[in-house]
Amino acid sequence: MNVLLIGIVVALVVLLYRYRLLLKGVEQIRKQMVTIHEIGETNQLVTNPHNFSELEKMVREINIFLLESKKHYAHFQEIEQELKEQITNVSHDLRTPLASIIGYFELMNDDITTNEQEQYLDIIKKRAKLLQQLIDNYYNLVQVELEGQELQMSSVNVINLLNDVLAIFYYDFSDKKMIIEFEEKTAELTVLADEQLLQRVFVNLFQNVLKHGSDACVISHNSDGRTTIKNKFKTTSQIEIEKIFNRLYSVDKTRNNGNTGIGLTIAQVLLEKMGHKIRAELTEDSWFLIEIIWQLYSKTGDYFKNKR
Repeated sequence: MNVLLIGIVVALVVLLYRYRLLLKGVEQIRKQMVTIHEIGETNQLVTNPHNFSELEKMVREINIFLLESKKHYAHFQEIEQELKEQITNVSHDLRTPLASIIGYFELMNDDITTNEQEQYLDIIKKRAKLLQQLIDNYYNLVQVELEGQELQMSSVNVINLLNDVLAIFYYDFSDKKMIIEFEEKTAELTVLADEQLLQRVFVNLFQNVLKHGSDACVISHNSDGRTTIKNKFKTTSQIEIEKIFNRLYSVDKTRNNGNTGIGLTIAQVLLEKMGHKIRAELTEDSWFLIEIIWQLYSKTGDYFKNKR
């Protein structure tokens, strides 16, 4: 009887001791979490005091939560930095022509000749149009990103539409002495798209070619559902290809000519809304390449994935 009683007492003491260690372990975990919170940006994780099996699952779940929190924090930091850059770029884009307009208006108050007055007014008019264009671009970017925009989807012949847009820019390419070449001709490439929005995509892409391209622009289509537009770029060394579709990214760091980079962003947003994809590449022989990967569909109208 005494032996049994002693055994029970010893077991209770062991359980009580272990229970106190567990409580102490939980308190140590709490202190670790407080420390991690106070440090802020750290890769430190919670450790299991005394390797208690009872606490292992809790520690593992806490560390999963911490890792996910760090990912979200890093993502929000990127968004915040991008937002700051966008605000800076928008401010610069709008301030530059506005400052020019104000400056020339002030010069109009000086004793100037009629010829000078006409020159200043012409500059003011051009800067005002540039300012209007910039504001319109920002407005358009917001509009195309709005959810719930109704698309007028229909069967569109890509080759015919692209050629129609090229005809609009014929004299622009001629003035720049840029040659348009065609490769990998295919008889027909039909996709499901909003024709007006797709036309706008092509307009933006060719405007980008005219702004930054030189020498030649090569266009190719293939039956696998890809359209490629590539051109020699004036300043390939300055291109950050991974940012090419970012909002307000521009190769022209001075941004004095209205080159806000919005055109490619809008093209990407519109294509994705219609179910298609776009990518950019800078080739080893200094060609800047834009490739559209079309979401093809069968004659019955059913989509199938373009897996290539």
